[in-house]
Amino acid sequence: MQNCQKNYIARGAEEIMQEIRQIRSRVSTLEALLKEKKGVRAFTNFLKEDKSDVLLRCWINILQFEHGSNDDQAKMLTNDDEEEKEELQGTSSNGNNGQLLDSDILDKTTKPTVLQQAQMIFDEFISEKSKNQIWQCKKFVDNISENQKEKLLDDIQTGLSKHQNDDISLRAVYSQLSKQLYQQLKDRFEHEFKKSDMFFQLQKKLDAKDRFFPLSPVRKIVPFPENSNLVLVVTNPDMTHKEIKLSNKKSIATIGRDCANTVVLDDPHVSRSHARIKYNSTEAHFTDLGSHHGSLLNGAKVLQEKLQDKDRLKIGGCEIVFEVRPKVGFMSSFFGRK
Repeated sequence: MQNCQKNYIARGAEEIMQEIRQIRSRVSTLEALLKEKKGVRAFTNFLKEDKSDVLLRCWINILQFEHGSNDDQAKMLTNDDEEEKEELQGTSSNGNNGQLLDSDILDKTTKPTVLQQAQMIFDEFISEKSKNQIWQCKKFVDNISENQKEKLLDDIQTGLSKHQNDDISLRAVYSQLSKQLYQQLKDRFEHEFKKSDMFFQLQKKLDAKDRFFPLSPVRKIVPFPENSNLVLVVTNPDMTHKEIKLSNKKSIATIGRDCANTVVLDDPHVSRSHARIKYNSTEAHFTDLGSHHGSLLNGAKVLQEKLQDKDRLKIGGCEIVFEVRPKVGFMSSFFGRK
């Protein structure tokens, strides 16, 4: 019962930190991701794996159409940086398809009409003659009935056939399509992309710049080998060393300036109760206990993280190396063998 409770606490702490990561992340939602060029590129590349990136490009174009060129998202997505634009647009085997906006429209100093923008979206993504159409994405088509598809095509074509800017009817039909695209993309974002290595790498790049609330990157750490000893190798500011073997009979090792701690660090930059390590035979979790000067893990600020062999903790002027060593039998130890 006690072991189950300890494991629950450890998992709970890790889950809480992951939730904090998601809340603080600059790409925690699909809407937030649109504000980050790197986020849009990463999500586009993720969707390319099953050729559904066309849904994202179509949706972005509709957002620009709905909100106009003064919208923050439109400004971000139509910047003058050619390298950024090229990565966002993507290309297909049939040529330079899937552009965010038609280059002729972008080069004009006058704002394109509603009809021009609507026609471009239709020709590029919706028309059944298009080489880059959203109907090629099976996952999207499976969620739309044939009747809905036909009605959508008819409504857009009817609006485009008028020789005037019919804002109300065109915006209404594109808004309907936008909602369908958004729901599909949101599901992919929440249930697939956020669980991928691509998202973790993106989150790592963006959150590494956050100086006010350090969030260490998600690391894939394997369980410790059976029959292992957990050892802390402490190096003090005066370069003296000591090794502390974590007891198998306990599950928590405390670190701080107070002499009651498992690891006592005589340093003015170390808090009395600075940090702790919760551990068992397969894993160990480091937690900074709200210390004044903080802690570093492998050179990066850390609040809570699962440890692996050879991790280096910097606390005050002291360094602690976490080591996972194989247990040595009595006879091997006696003869100097491992």
